[in-house]
Amino acid sequence: MDASGQRDDRWHDWGFRHAWNLNLSAPREAVLAVGGFTIYPNPYGYEDLDLAWRLSERFGMAVVYRPEAIAPHEHAYAPEDYLLRELRLGYAAVGFAQRSRGCALATFRRDVLDAMEVALTRQQVHEGRGEAERLAEWFMGLGRMDGSSLTREDLDRMYREHLPLKRWCWRRGFVAAAEGQTRTPDLSEIMPRFTAAAGA
Repeated sequence: MDASGQRDDRWHDWGFRHAWNLNLSAPREAVLAVGGFTIYPNPYGYEDLDLAWRLSERFGMAVVYRPEAIAPHEHAYAPEDYLLRELRLGYAAVGFAQRSRGCALATFRRDVLDAMEVALTRQQVHEGRGEAERLAEWFMGLGRMDGSSLTREDLDRMYREHLPLKRWCWRRGFVAAAEGQTRTPDLSEIMPRFTAAAGA
């Protein structure tokens, strides 16, 4: 609490799941002591969470937010880039869980490599395909939309509405890796309607 009795968020530990390489700093000696970044079979995703998890486990290091620590990062995402990112994260999750088991269990709060979990994820991909296709057409259209008049309520609603599509893409990438596919599938491979919606 600060002097006014309000929570002092400057020292709130947001947890390792909020440590992202976009703008992340930690003492060099501590990073070296835990072995630096882990190299995964798929070179996309989770290395930042794993590092933060090991720093927390070994040193009790907190993840704190400092808004004044600015690192300009211009990285615009088109809707298809965003969904491809989810596919890649799902695909990379298998190698992450194999190599950094403790961190993966803490990240996902379950054993994603358990045979029943894999089967459930495969079933969710199958059953969610229709909704994902429907949402894809709407979501791809957001890239052509003028967002200048959107309110916070509009953005919150759109965020909630897109979540089933986001989760479906992650799961589809995960299933591809769990089934031994040698690369992340492309959006057009998993759902041709993505390509059609993107070009509309």
